[in-house]
Amino acid sequence: MRIRVSRALGGERPTSGRRTITISGSSGESAVSTSHIRVRRALEGDIPQLISALAPDVSAVQIGNRFQEHCDGYREMLVAELGGSIAGTVSIAAVERRAENSLRMFALDVGSAYRRQGIGTILIDYVEARARREGYGKVNLEVALDNGGAIRLYERLGYFRRGEPFTDRWTLLTGDGRYEQVEERSWVMVKTL
Repeated sequence: MRIRVSRALGGERPTSGRRTITISGSSGESAVSTSHIRVRRALEGDIPQLISALAPDVSAVQIGNRFQEHCDGYREMLVAELGGSIAGTVSIAAVERRAENSLRMFALDVGSAYRRQGIGTILIDYVEARARREGYGKVNLEVALDNGGAIRLYERLGYFRRGEPFTDRWTLLTGDGRYEQVEERSWVMVKTL
């Protein structure tokens, strides 16, 4: 499956023509290369770079927990690689938690040194292409009401708020290994593919 994407890396106009996102692989594994950004499944060796790139916003314990869930099959953790460095991550799961016929996208994080370069958009483009390839009609996500930057990004990419805000409850693993129950008002956002 080949998908043409008109958004350019780091700006509104393409700098070197259109970028192409290609998803391939008979085993279901795939990688995407866009300019110098490559999206692929997370590997154990990526963890030190993820910890470095995402600190202090995401703790080492959280990253380790995400990777363990990836290994246990509860999520598929993907990474964005820029020039050999891990710049960001997103997770997907086939749980139709908030919308029918929908792939769930969550835990989208881009390291502070790599923001405003289009990496988050490339990760989202990858998830959408993957959802299409796997026969899903939608992608859904949850986003905190006070995360205005993320809401604007998702709306710009064609996501719509679905229903009324709800209280999302999840467990945060702190840097010192403690668990904290988090409650935040969130939107469900959905994009029909």
